[in-house]
Amino acid sequence: MTLFTTEPLMTNARFEKALVASEYIYDAQAGSWFKVDATNHVHTYMHLQDNDWNYEKYDSNDVVLESKAFTL
Repeated sequence: MTLFTTEPLMTNARFEKALVASEYIYDAQAGSWFKVDATNHVHTYMHLQDNDWNYEKYDSNDVVLESKAFTL
């Protein structure tokens, strides 16, 4: 049994699979994953580089309501 690993808990491929499972759609032109929720907010995830990502939430007028950068 291995108690220590240098493998990241979440990889980009796993994260992208989780986005697909959550009904996000990849827009190759924008280079981001997006989904529109029941309140008409658009949620986007963009892979920046390495394990760095950005999340943004927009209202129906394209005003940014939330923006977060994170590392997997």
